[in-house]
Amino acid sequence: MRKFTAIGFLAVWASLSCAFAEVRKPQQGWAMVDGHKAHPQQILAKLKHDDPVSRGRVKQLLLQKGLAMSREYSLVPALCLLSAPAIQGLGQAQPGQPVAVQKGEDLKRLIRDLEGSGLFEYVEPDYIWQASRMPDDADFHNGRLWGLNNIGAFGVDIEPEEAWDITTGSRDVIVGVLDTGVLYSHNELENQMWENPGEVPGDEIDNDENGYVDDVYGMNALSDGGDPLDDEGHGTHVAGTIAAAANSGGPVVGVAWDVRIMGLKVLGPFGGTSSDIMQGFQYGVDHGCKVINASLGGGARSQSMFRAIAEAQRKGVLLVAAAGNSGEDTDIFANYPSNYDLNNVISVAAMNRYGELAEFSNYGGKTVDIAAPGVDILSLGVGDDDDYQESSGTSMAAPHVAGVAALVYSAFPNASAEEVRDRIISSAIQESSFSGKMVSGGRLSAFGSLDVKPDGLLEMTVSPPSQSALQTGSKVTVIVRVTDVFGVTNAIVTGTTLPEGDSISFKNDGVAPDVLENDALYTAELTMPEEPGEYIFSVRAEAPEEDEKEYVSEEVRYHVVEPPGNDDFEFSFKLPAEGTSQPFEVADTRFATIEYVDRNDQRCEPERTEEDLGFCTRVEPFHAGVHDSDYSLWWTWTASEDGEAFIDTVGSHYDTVIGVYTGNELLTGLTPVASATGPVDPDET
Repeated sequence: MRKFTAIGFLAVWASLSCAFAEVRKPQQGWAMVDGHKAHPQQILAKLKHDDPVSRGRVKQLLLQKGLAMSREYSLVPALCLLSAPAIQGLGQAQPGQPVAVQKGEDLKRLIRDLEGSGLFEYVEPDYIWQASRMPDDADFHNGRLWGLNNIGAFGVDIEPEEAWDITTGSRDVIVGVLDTGVLYSHNELENQMWENPGEVPGDEIDNDENGYVDDVYGMNALSDGGDPLDDEGHGTHVAGTIAAAANSGGPVVGVAWDVRIMGLKVLGPFGGTSSDIMQGFQYGVDHGCKVINASLGGGARSQSMFRAIAEAQRKGVLLVAAAGNSGEDTDIFANYPSNYDLNNVISVAAMNRYGELAEFSNYGGKTVDIAAPGVDILSLGVGDDDDYQESSGTSMAAPHVAGVAALVYSAFPNASAEEVRDRIISSAIQESSFSGKMVSGGRLSAFGSLDVKPDGLLEMTVSPPSQSALQTGSKVTVIVRVTDVFGVTNAIVTGTTLPEGDSISFKNDGVAPDVLENDALYTAELTMPEEPGEYIFSVRAEAPEEDEKEYVSEEVRYHVVEPPGNDDFEFSFKLPAEGTSQPFEVADTRFATIEYVDRNDQRCEPERTEEDLGFCTRVEPFHAGVHDSDYSLWWTWTASEDGEAFIDTVGSHYDTVIGVYTGNELLTGLTPVASATGPVDPDET
């Protein structure tokens, strides 16, 4: 309860609520930003315009703030890592003083200042991540290596022997282990490691001029060096599951024992940052990885990471991600990077030897793809070069899938990341207990992933799906995905509006709005009517005549609606002074926005950057200090007398954030009075 008087403005909006494993405190300390740990002196920022004039303005601003641009990422052009140089040992910035950010509020204030400059497309914290671990050849034949050969519960393994009759892997396929590094001298890995052909070991020279000295087996983002040696054990355990040597005299064998492992050390004893992970991921993509295993989590949703993974899809790179160990539904409580909705990401849950979902494993009917062995998994340790350890977690499940993906790439070297993903998901062995808890409804099958074949019947999904609500007058990118078990890249997709009969052209040429040429996604841009109502069209997908596949068609209906009336501060809905015990005003957040204005004080959208529009600057507060909100609704209320007020958001269908202010001017005249964040329990009042 808070006492307040005069006029109060309430902003209520949806904010993503995430649950992650605990991250140990890094040596340099950390800042708490909206419930997530972040590096206290580093920020990721993407320039809005990448030209000499804009870069000059950015440089001047950074000097004023005492910041330095310490790294750029080629996967996401104009994405920069900003740091406080005096603390990072990069020298004194002039004329400004270096920023020593020690608290989350200081970090958020700095981010707001940079966002308010209009020079950046987005600015976000450098979140801290950690390995998704759980505390706590002979073995292939005796059943201890149960994920590959389950003697105790016959059939509940990944069926590798049948797959090995087809392929045991290819030395041309490189799997990156984005983790704590790899003990590359281990007896089971010494002959399995990728070796950089451009480096001369031990000469302490950057022979290939890629920015890393002696990066023979990979790289180390923590030291900006070339030695990915694992001193934690997590990454080595993961690498052993993927590719431990066969017939080596040791007790274990990997899923794909003829592929190569690249060490990408991005996590230390205290975790690692988004910028570390971005650096390792970029190295893996640049140096030929087809599969990258990410058995990690802990950070919030990062636009930088999302864009990097999306760009990697163009290069045919598949990311296999652990779903997390919180025992939660990631459809509700998101886990990253596994929750990124991209066609080159596979999210993996953990199962036990009986084919049951592990009690610690996350799940999600829309956001977790498949289950794989993840309980009491025997693999490699780092005690010495002949060390073996058991461990549990979705971290142990993900490398089983990464190994199978490597087998698929070995057997089908021209496959796209999307096709490899489709093969793995579509061939999952169904388990009734997994129904509704993951996309595939089943568990991993190595043989099935290699043996799956088209059935000649085209399938089609449309996004946004039929019955979606879309805004009046908006331009909507409609994406049709065509599959025949896995993606079909040569389909002919056509559309017709109803009842008008106007044709709709769906393209797969990589020209905007289409993203990637010759994938299984066909794209068209539609303009919704200016008046509320329905927009109806039919869509048909067929293959060329010589392919002899049966066509598929669908009628799609979109509900065209207007944005909520109280989207803007100036149009806030008025509540009665005396209050009410019943809901007074209900508003839908669909098509609500956060308010931005251009240099002419006109409403604008931040993604619009045309020169005649000018820079878009946020004028709405970060309510309750939350930065990842996309829309808000406003109410106004004048109290009839001084006293206590109770605000109840029961009935909301999203995690509610509330800001209460006094004042009449959005940009400069609001004074915070109270705020609240957190999920809403409909059973509580």
